[in-house]
Amino acid sequence: MAGLELLSDQGYRVDGRRAGELRKIQARMGVFAQADGSAYIEQGNTKALAVVYGPHEASGRARAGLPPRATASVKGYQAE
Repeated sequence: MAGLELLSDQGYRVDGRRAGELRKIQARMGVFAQADGSAYIEQGNTKALAVVYGPHEASGRARAGLPPRATASVKGYQAE
């Protein structure tokens, strides 16, 4: 078969899981006391942190009819 083989001949993935096994999932809520809401979730090497502050008065962007901006920082990379 051409291409990447996802399972070994014994039926295991590269990380040792069988085809139907999921990675361990961890989740915590309320990780930032100062925020109105926050959560952290981790599955394998994937980690996500979400924090909510608000509500706030509309900023200059919203008043001007522009969409709100969001900034995300993931392992040293930043995107707007």
